[in-house]
Amino acid sequence: MNKVPRIILIVVISLFALAIIKDFAIKSVVSLVATQVTGAKVSINWMSVGVLRQSVKISGFKMYNPNGIGNYNDSWKGMPRLAEKEEAK
Repeated sequence: MNKVPRIILIVVISLFALAIIKDFAIKSVVSLVATQVTGAKVSINWMSVGVLRQSVKISGFKMYNPNGIGNYNDSWKGMPRLAEKEEAK
């Protein structure tokens, strides 16, 4: 079997694995540093950092109350959501 297709396959699989590991590592670091800086627990469900498109996508961002303010495990679930209202014409 030719070595070139095998090398290309290994490179593609390696790049895919690095992309997944990169996002997981950055998500972990952001959660840890944000928790240390704010003093409140921060959790992120999903995060993607685009290198070529220079974009950051975050899903499931939660910041809990710091120690001494209510229950530490309560998130801001009681906060009302802001919504756009269409103006009547």
